[in-house]
Amino acid sequence: SGKSFSHMLGIFFILGAGFVFASFFHQLLGGEFNMLQDVNEQIRAKLGWFAVLLPILLLMIATHFFGKKRKRLIRPHTTIGSTLMYMTVLMLFQSGSLGALLMERARADFTPVWSYVLLIFVFVIGLVLFLDTSLDVVVEFIGQMLRAIWVFFTKHVFGGLLGGENRAKAKDKKDEKSGKQDFIQDKKSVFSSM
Repeated sequence: SGKSFSHMLGIFFILGAGFVFASFFHQLLGGEFNMLQDVNEQIRAKLGWFAVLLPILLLMIATHFFGKKRKRLIRPHTTIGSTLMYMTVLMLFQSGSLGALLMERARADFTPVWSYVLLIFVFVIGLVLFLDTSLDVVVEFIGQMLRAIWVFFTKHVFGGLLGGENRAKAKDKKDEKSGKQDFIQDKKSVFSSM
């Protein structure tokens, strides 16, 4: 029946994820499993260092073949979003031969600048799908992160180069002249006079 076929597909994806995961530890198994070593070399050649995320992606896909529509472990938008993000990261970093090939094709179809813009746009769409949120929340979050990074670099990394210390010293001198103090003075308590 259709349900048993979908369960078989789910088990196939789970076994595939386990096999790929075990291939990363072929050296710990004593080197007796040459097939695991060959699989690991092929996967790392095709996907680069991002191959370690492949078992997680396969497990996410496998969960869709089990359970009822209302009681799924992972919803479809999460898997689609993570797959979009995985593919864009492969292409952006040109990880492995697959990432390099896909990025080369994107550059051939679009200009190099537009291909990066398109990949960033697809990554944001994948993030929106993965987090199941709206675009304005993701854009606001990215804006806050960029603002925090900018403040950190201007204050702590480039503060001395940009004259941040000189401005702080000038402010301290100005406060000394005006008699202004930055700390809170302890005032007499109502209870101390009793």
